[in-house]
Parts: sequence; structure tokens; C-alpha cells
Amino acid sequence: MPGIGINALDQAAAFTWIDPSVYPLWPNYICLYLEYSLPYDTSSTMPHTLAAIPECIPSYISSIDSSSVAKEKCPPISELTLSPALTILAAKVKLNLGISTSDFFFNNTSFFETRDRRTIECTTTIYSFGNVVLESKEVQQALWLNEAKYMYSFSYVNQFFDAFMKGIRSLQSWEEVDIAINNLCVVQVYEDVETKLTQSTTSTTSLVSQELSTSTSADVSLSAATEELILTDNPNTSTATGTNAENNNITLPDIAAPLLVMVYEFERGQGTIDISLVDTSVPSANLSGK
Repeated sequence: MPGIGINALDQAAAFTWIDPSVYPLWPNYICLYLEYSLPYDTSSTMPHTLAAIPECIPSYISSIDSSSVAKEKCPPISELTLSPALTILAAKVKLNLGISTSDFFFNNTSFFETRDRRTIECTTTIYSFGNVVLESKEVQQALWLNEAKYMYSFSYVNQFFDAFMKGIRSLQSWEEVDIAINNLCVVQVYEDVETKLTQSTTSTTSLVSQELSTSTSADVSLSAATEELILTDNPNTSTATGTNAENNNITLPDIAAPLLVMVYEFERGQGTIDISLVDTSVPSANLSGK
């Protein structure tokens, strides 16, 4: 992998402490790169870094409100998940496109960390000009580094980005390249698999119980109404019965919050990834950006 080894990640664990109660899942290292063969040695490949962030420490990064996240590139942050995420990060990916060869393939190295062993599912949704073009899911088990940290390595929809990076090279001008890149947005939602399964089981049990309760209540009301109708011949009773049944609303259980949501925007640049915490404490009806 370009620029970092597993030993470096282990060393970082010894010096960086991230509060798991605030940030249960956190990006440790992200690098997007192209691999290409040398003309005189096709048996080996060289990496060209598109963009990377060597470290990401919460106390060192800025905080922005949701209005600073790209407008019209993806749905409003409040609509990205069924339940608000514990942490939302905005990533400005400034791609270094200074590579002359078109004989390459896209790759990535992305490590995320937790304090507890988990099984994590990542749902990646790619938007282009505000429309969904691809969605994929990936599940990863924890890689244990030391007593204080577990790591997870996720792909970055490599097949799509390989085709995308090769596709923009066929465009006629940098203006066209910028339009394609600037209107691209990637949203990744990370969820704890065990929590999702537990939540699903609890939700099913709760719904069944409420439906049975509602059914029993409706049967009792209908029985009483039928008896009253026979005795009084009151035609309005059926309307009252319907109203009683409608009032037995089923309450849906709370949905477990995702561990992390990352929203990536893209532009041409010097190969950096700027990470910001998204503050959702101030509601925003629409996303707006620069």
C-alpha cells in the first residue's frame, strides 16, 4: 500500500486516543491511488496517489454545519439514514490527476478503527449529478492490532472508480473533467451488524405483539358494537367502531444509529483529503455548498 504499513498503524494506535463513546468508528488512514506498469518492467507496478489522509484525529479537525456539505450532489444529511448517525464526516477529496499513462487500475487503502471487536457493514452509494448510479454493501470483520484497537479494511467500489478514472481521460477539456468530478458524490454508511440483527429481531417481535394487541382490541370493540347494534339498531355504531380501530396505531421501534457516515466530494487538487466533522445540531432543510 502507498505510504504506510501495518506497523505504522500499530504505532499510531499507541499515541492516538479516540473516545469510543463519542466516535465508535473512526477513519485511521485513507488513500486512493492508481497502479500502473513501467514501460521497461511490466512485471511490477508503481502507485500514483490520487488523494490521501495519513491521519485523522478528532481534536485536530474542524467542525462544519450541514449547510457546508455539497448542494444537490446527494440527499440532505437528515435523509441519508433512518436514524441520525453517531458521527458524520465530510471529506473533500482533491484528486491529483497528474499522471500521463492511461494504462492503470484504481485501488485504495482504507482503514477504520474501533475500541471494541465488531462486525461492520459498509453501504456505499455513488451519486452523479444528484442521481444514484451504484450501491454496494461490504461486511468486514475486525483485524486485531493490539489490546486497545481493532482495524477494518474496506474497498472503495474499485471497479466503478477504475472505469470512472479511465472515462474522464477521454474527455476533451479540463472543464469537462471538472464537471464530471465536481458532480460526483460518495456516501458511505457504516453499521454494526450485530446491532442491526438485534434491532431487526426486536422490531419484528414488537410489531407482532402490537398487531396481536390491536387485533384483540378490535375484536372486542366489534363484538361490543355488534351487540349494541342488535339491541339498539343504531346505524352510527359502525362508524364509531371504525374510529376505535383506527386509533389503535402501531408504534414503530427506534432504528439503531449508524456508527459513522462519510460524505465524499471531489475536485482537482494536490492529492489531499480534508476531513471535517458535520454538526447536525442546527437543522437544515437543504444542503448547500460552495
